[in-house]
Amino acid sequence: MVVFDKVRENTHGVLDQSRSTYAEMANLAVNQTLVRSINTSVVALLPVSAILFVGTFILGPGTLRDISLALFVGMAIGTFSSVFLATPLEVTLRQHESAIAAHTAKIRALRARTLEGGSTADVALAAGAASRAHLLPGQHLGTAAQPKRHKPGKR
Repeated sequence: MVVFDKVRENTHGVLDQSRSTYAEMANLAVNQTLVRSINTSVVALLPVSAILFVGTFILGPGTLRDISLALFVGMAIGTFSSVFLATPLEVTLRQHESAIAAHTAKIRALRARTLEGGSTADVALAAGAASRAHLLPGQHLGTAAQPKRHKPGKR
């Protein structure tokens, strides 16, 4: 849920800009929530694994072991699927929409013109888009890479 909320927040108004594609903004959202999701899952899995250990080795086989095993497996798979399966599936489905596909094609065309050397205005626009979209190690933009917040009531 946290990942999809961040994807929704990052991709709001993605069609109104020419820096990043929908897939790149969704990828940024996953990267921003990855550590938080893993930390939350580890903290939630620790007590469940303790109950699983107690239920298996100290108390012997029984209902406690079955419930804690189901909880452990469900929480681990839920974390994995929300980060590594659900968001890529959502992006794949959204890329088939005509507006998103047209926007992605426009961004790729701008980036291609940068490499070919188009007009000065096109090169400046596409160079800005390309430089922000594909960062090299050590060239992170810091807070400038974060999406801008919208003021309440102005959506």
